[in-house]
Amino acid sequence: GGLVGGVWGALVGASDAALSAGKAAADAAKAAGEYSVEQAKNAADKGASLGSSITAPLSGGLTGGLSSLTSMVPGMGTKYKGALCKDTPLIETTVKVATLSVWWRHFEWEERESSIIQALKGVNADVICLQDVWAEADKDGKNQAQKIAEALDYKFAFEGKKAIPDDKEVSCLTGCAILSRWPITASAVKILTAGGHEDEGRVVLRAEIEGERGPIHAYSTALCTKLGATDARSAQVKEVCNFIKSAKAPPTPKDDAP
Repeated sequence: GGLVGGVWGALVGASDAALSAGKAAADAAKAAGEYSVEQAKNAADKGASLGSSITAPLSGGLTGGLSSLTSMVPGMGTKYKGALCKDTPLIETTVKVATLSVWWRHFEWEERESSIIQALKGVNADVICLQDVWAEADKDGKNQAQKIAEALDYKFAFEGKKAIPDDKEVSCLTGCAILSRWPITASAVKILTAGGHEDEGRVVLRAEIEGERGPIHAYSTALCTKLGATDARSAQVKEVCNFIKSAKAPPTPKDDAP
C-alpha cells in the first residue's frame, strides 16, 4: 500500500480501526496515481482523529512529524527527503523495464529482427533485458544486441559463451544482453551449469547502470529449455540468486538527486 500504508502497519498498538482508516486513505492515494503531500496529510489526519488509538507522532500529521516516525518504518532514515516531507515537492522516479527472448537465429530471424526493433521503440523502456541473443563468432562479425541498441540509441552489454552454427553454418554465440538509455558503467557474467544435460551455453548477465537518481543493477538470463531438466533449472536458479547476492549493492539515491 505504499509509504502511508507502511507507516500505519509499523505503529505499535494502533487499533484495527486506525489501520483500516490508513489503508483506505493509502488505497485512495494509490488509485489517484500518486502519493502527494496533501494525500499523505489527509491519511494521517484521518487516523489522528480516531483519538487515543493513535499516539503523539501522528497528532500533527505526517508532514509535520515525519522525523518522529522514521525509527518506526523499516528502511527510513532520519535524512529521508521524499514526498511526505514538509515543503518538499513530490519527486516521481520510475524505471521502465522490458524483457524479451529474441529467439536467436531460428526461422525467419532477419524479418523478425526489424519487428523486434519497432516493438521495442514502441515500448520505450529505460532498460531492456534480452535473451537468446546472437553474435557472430568471427572477430568482426555482426552482433544483434549492438544492432538493436544502435537503432534505439541505447548503450548495451552482451555476453555469450557458446558458439552454435545456424542453418547456414554460420557460427554464432548465444547469450544475453542488457540495453539501457543510461550509461552502463560495468558488466559481469556467470556461466550456468548444465547439470548433466546438454550444454546450451546458458549465462546470467549483470549490467551496472548509472540511472537518473543513482546506480541500478539489471540482470538478464535464460534457463535450460530441455524437457525433463527440472533439476538443471532449479540449480541454475540457485546460481542466479547467488550471483545477485555476490554483487555489491548499489548506493542509495543521493538526497539532492533530481
